[in-house]
Amino acid sequence: MFMKQKHHHCSRLRLFFPPRLIMSVLFVIFSAQILRSGDDETTQARTIVREIRVENVGSGLVDESFVLVHVGTKVGDSFDGRRVSRDIRNLMDTEIFSYADVRAEPLSDGVRVIYSVEKKQKLAQPVVIKGMKHFSEKRIRNWLDLNQGDLVDDQVMGVKTLKVIREYRKDHYSLAAIDCEIKTIDREEGLCSVTLSVNEGRKAKLKDVLFEGADEGRIGTLRKLVKRYPVWDIRRLFQKRRYSDTDLALARTEIRDYYRNRGFLDVTVSQPEKEIGEDGRLLITFS
Repeated sequence: MFMKQKHHHCSRLRLFFPPRLIMSVLFVIFSAQILRSGDDETTQARTIVREIRVENVGSGLVDESFVLVHVGTKVGDSFDGRRVSRDIRNLMDTEIFSYADVRAEPLSDGVRVIYSVEKKQKLAQPVVIKGMKHFSEKRIRNWLDLNQGDLVDDQVMGVKTLKVIREYRKDHYSLAAIDCEIKTIDREEGLCSVTLSVNEGRKAKLKDVLFEGADEGRIGTLRKLVKRYPVWDIRRLFQKRRYSDTDLALARTEIRDYYRNRGFLDVTVSQPEKEIGEDGRLLITFS
């Protein structure tokens, strides 16, 4: 049975953290109200957990017994704010839920504890990927590492898409962005679809390679080592260097060996810094 569709957008990384601190404060206030008056026997009775409920605030079915197994609070226990805070942490650590919270309601002879949870949704079909040109769909799927039936939410997809964006950054696509849409397609079963829209932006062209701390007389030689010719050199017109991290690591080693072979045994060459200027061009600096 297909229910009303629900849309989530996760173009930015969103992290869900239950308001544990707020809940702890509320529990302290709640406990203080319970303990405000009355004899010890009456006060103790007011703090007894008489009932525990599980409330599903999301899609799909929630196994109440699964929740109760992962919480330390039991019927008959004295109410403990710190314990229920640990319960929330335990539920989130299962990685089944996108959200978990707890509240307490006073009863005539104790308290009712209610755990509110929202399950992550299951992928009903492979992720749809649109807009990519530089990388193949297969490579992006490998980086995402998501299969039909996997649990997803905004946080999961935020982490997954960030991994893909980092791969674009490595290839100098500094403006690459990915918009993620999570669409609930069966609320009762907790099934969803995910669509990624990739906006690669323009690849940053190399503006120059700088060598901080190097003698002016050696700059020409260092440029040859990284195969970056000066502006006036015609060979620059045929240069198609990508300057990947591997290229730069090899260039760093060649620069270091160049100096050591000439007696500079203590020379150090730092990791090259890559910077995208306001003109969108790449500047690489060795020092």
